[in-house]
Amino acid sequence: MERFVGFIRSVAYSLSGFPLLFSQNNLAFKKGLYFGSAGFRGKLYQYLADLELVFYLVGIFLVPNIFNFFLVRKIVVRLNEEKIFLSSFLYLLLKPLVNVFQASAMYIQDRRNKWN
Repeated sequence: MERFVGFIRSVAYSLSGFPLLFSQNNLAFKKGLYFGSAGFRGKLYQYLADLELVFYLVGIFLVPNIFNFFLVRKIVVRLNEEKIFLSSFLYLLLKPLVNVFQASAMYIQDRRNKWN
C-alpha cells in the first residue's frame, strides 16, 4: 500500500510539473543507455510479482463482475424474482467456463470422428 500511495503522489506531482522521487530506481535515463545495456535482458528471468500485477489482474476480473452484479440485481428486482439472484449471478460467472468446456469437447469429438 505504501508503494501504491507513493505512486499516486508522484503522478500528481509529475502532472503538475514538479519532480518527485517515487522509488530508488532511476526511470528517467536516456534511450541510448537503455539499449546499450540490452534493456531488460538481465531481468527477464527474475521471478517477481509486484502489486501492480496483482491489482491489474484483479481489476480485469473484478470490474466486469461488479457491473454484472448490479445489472443482475436490477433485473431481478425489476422482475420481482429476488429468489433467483444468486443462481443468476453464478450462472453469469460460470457460463464462459461452460462454453469453453463445450467447445473443447466438440472440437475433440470432431477431430476423433474424421472420415478421411
